[in-house]
Amino acid sequence: MFHQYVRAFALACLLAGGTAYGEETPPATETPQKQEEKPAPQLAAQNAADSNIEIMNDWSEGDFVSVGAKLKQAREAYPDDARLAFLEAACVRGQFLTSQAIALFQEISNKHKRTLEGNAAAALVFIDMKKSQDKAFKIMETLVERNPDDIALRWMYGVVLYTYGMSAEAAAQFEQIKKSVKSGPAVFYHAYANTLADQKKFEEALPLREAAVKLDTNPVTVSAYTGTLVTLGKPEAAAVSLSNYTKLNPRSALIWNQLGDVLDLLKKEEAVVAYDNATKVAPNDPIGWSKKGMFLMKAGKHQESLPCLENAMRLQPVAAHLRNLSNAQYNNKDYEGFYKSGRQLVYEMNTTDKSVRYNLACAAALTGRQPECLAELRILNSAGQLDRKMITHSDFELMQGNAGFKALLDSLQ
Repeated sequence: MFHQYVRAFALACLLAGGTAYGEETPPATETPQKQEEKPAPQLAAQNAADSNIEIMNDWSEGDFVSVGAKLKQAREAYPDDARLAFLEAACVRGQFLTSQAIALFQEISNKHKRTLEGNAAAALVFIDMKKSQDKAFKIMETLVERNPDDIALRWMYGVVLYTYGMSAEAAAQFEQIKKSVKSGPAVFYHAYANTLADQKKFEEALPLREAAVKLDTNPVTVSAYTGTLVTLGKPEAAAVSLSNYTKLNPRSALIWNQLGDVLDLLKKEEAVVAYDNATKVAPNDPIGWSKKGMFLMKAGKHQESLPCLENAMRLQPVAAHLRNLSNAQYNNKDYEGFYKSGRQLVYEMNTTDKSVRYNLACAAALTGRQPECLAELRILNSAGQLDRKMITHSDFELMQGNAGFKALLDSLQ
């Protein structure tokens, strides 16, 4: 039953007209773009072997939607065919839906023992479950060497090489595929570009990003493409591409947030509008609220930033959001809130950064909690993390008459 669910989920991703791309998927709170309904491509082949050829031709031409639709039909018609089962699992793993792919490859390895597909599936399971990885990688390498024209097999080898940090080796596999197909789907170009980006080869990655966007204009491919433009010092071009995409799909919080980041980089006030749109599209996603709040705080609009950063903290109570909120509280002279946030960071979230404890000492001083202020400063001093300049800050003005504070100050001469 579980395998049927996995298969249905994976094929749904393909048939929806876009790709999933695993953990790179935009937030679940994002409002999905409505897809124009089109008739599903129909499988013409009359047997399993020809079905595999037809589907791989679609893969080669970059038509991943047809791949998904025809795979569904072929798997229903030929449920015991190892090749079609492997291709289906490969399409799931190629989108970096690793846990779902493990279940499918496990089924293949159990059902099709001592076959190319069964051996490869077993090796892929071992690799992704991090069991005997070196041996499993060697098996995959050997299988690819013995079957150099098997695109699906080489694709999977490249994907797992990339997944586990061997980007140069993965790029070599993807380059071989690129030479032997007409095009290839967006998921292929996206992964190939990632392997090059990992090696800081951004100029080489850019045309692959462009190819991915032409084949599948989903938020992930667009985000990766425009991110590469920014890395290459072309933020204006990135802003234009992102702005154009918001007209095509105004429901992507990922793109609105990235547009805000690029406009912020370009010092454009319109960045706040982009962040605001992100919060409207995905009101339960803390990222948009955090970005909007930080932009407003940087612009000196401290009071306006507070509710945004409070929302981010409410939706995702982590130290990073609380530190941003704490800074906004300080800038807004909400010293009681600043103190409460400092206490939570140090004593509930166990944040060890010395600046967090120092901020708590400042907050204690500003709210008249002199013994606590002195205690926090002494902890910093004992750790060698305090100097005279730090405690001559104006935040400690109310501490000037405290004997313990004076003694600590004198000791830092």
